[in-house]
Amino acid sequence: MERPQSDFLYNRMGPWPQPNPVLPFTEFPAVVNIPRKELMKYELNIGVRYYTQIFYYLPVALWYGINHAGLAKVSDEEFVDMLCVRSFSKFLTKLKRDQIEKYLPGIDMSRLPEGREYYVNDLWLMSRLKPQEGCYTAATVCLFARSDDHKYGFEFLANFCLPYGEPMEKGTVLYPEDNDAWDLAKYHALLGCANRLVLSTHSFLHFPMDTVNAITKTALPKDNLLQRLLLPHFEFSLELDLGVLTSWESPIKNHWELPYTGLTGDEAGIAQLFVDAYMGMKDRHLTYPPYHFWLAPQVPDTEYGRFQIEYYDCIERFTKKVLSKLTDDDKWYIKKWADYISSWLNTNPHMKEEDKQDIKKRFPTGDEIFEEYSDGFTVLEKVTAKIIWDVTVGHASDHYDYGQMDVHKVPFRLRVPAPQGREVHHYSQKSLRTWVDAYKQRMCWKMFFIPTNVTLLQDMAYDFNGDPELDAYVRDFKKDLHATEKGLKEKGIRDFIPLNQIARSIQY
Repeated sequence: MERPQSDFLYNRMGPWPQPNPVLPFTEFPAVVNIPRKELMKYELNIGVRYYTQIFYYLPVALWYGINHAGLAKVSDEEFVDMLCVRSFSKFLTKLKRDQIEKYLPGIDMSRLPEGREYYVNDLWLMSRLKPQEGCYTAATVCLFARSDDHKYGFEFLANFCLPYGEPMEKGTVLYPEDNDAWDLAKYHALLGCANRLVLSTHSFLHFPMDTVNAITKTALPKDNLLQRLLLPHFEFSLELDLGVLTSWESPIKNHWELPYTGLTGDEAGIAQLFVDAYMGMKDRHLTYPPYHFWLAPQVPDTEYGRFQIEYYDCIERFTKKVLSKLTDDDKWYIKKWADYISSWLNTNPHMKEEDKQDIKKRFPTGDEIFEEYSDGFTVLEKVTAKIIWDVTVGHASDHYDYGQMDVHKVPFRLRVPAPQGREVHHYSQKSLRTWVDAYKQRMCWKMFFIPTNVTLLQDMAYDFNGDPELDAYVRDFKKDLHATEKGLKEKGIRDFIPLNQIARSIQY
């Protein structure tokens, strides 16, 4: 089955994963040697946009900051919508009643009725993010219960709050009747949510796919059907992710001199958030498990999660049709492809031993890739759908939904310390954030968070060499995408990103 180098992209000397250059032992593999052709295409389509935005949006962001110092009020209803319905609901973890005190030490359990389903949004990562001078952070753990009597299906019951650097006994459990302290703790929780989404769990959509991207380009022949299916979904992302990791100008380096660096913490502190996402947190593995590749999307049992599954099912139907046309030569190389990727992605030393044996919780090997899966799909069909979902719907919807949240309510910096008791000295809304904080956050929002699309999923074109059957599958896929979007409303599911805003690859 061996074929000449000329049958492969870049003569089989293309991109390949390696240990992460920034955090080689505690982070995802990275791809640092990127073909010049791809780098040039990225600069022309995305790099130029970043530089032009710095100039044309800077006056807009400055004007916004000057007029939006401080933060607006956030009602409990809005808070529940963000943390239990929208993208922040990704952090919800269901607890048994006897587990609650571990996550909210000191809580009055008599306030919690029996027979309810309890969930926490654990933002403990903020206990590890040292704020810069004049800013404040706190670890918060928000407790919710399922409730049909409340608008969004959840009731916000309590919030454990521990200011950065304080011992556990200094933590306070707050309740709705605590007024100013309750409201202040909500802002610290929202700061935690923003950090966990942007600098922690969202990385699962970016960096593991770099390994898949590079190996797909280098290990599969140019006429391999799997490569032809995946290649359009991999444009721009290697270059973007490498810039995020290594460029001095990256927003996660948080150099104050740059107009869009409005995060809390320094470069080392922000890097630790990525490490905690990958390695997990000791003694909090229920809410911060170590990363491992899942064969299907792991989404919350919330409206946001149901939205994701609707699109994933649509993509899965498409991949099943296309991959039914694989040749024996295609399959031979795909087995090698799976072995290469699994050797890089199944290496987290903190994975549990039983997870390493569970095919649902790791990237499959070549011996497993064509096995039948329990729900009528092969392992390859499942994993291919997961890859396409990840770099399209999964990635774009996080950006779009977070981008729709009000920058005047969800901060990246706070200037008032978290409560250390159930009563706090009165603070003004304007004191919560400076105008410079607001301006920098707005600039960062414009450049990096809201979608700025180059190519769209709904306009997909694949190089299937004019195969009429495969081209028909693509037309059916586009129709199915539109039917899926229409079906969301019929099923009572919120449309967290319009189909015409879903990029076909990771482009921001």
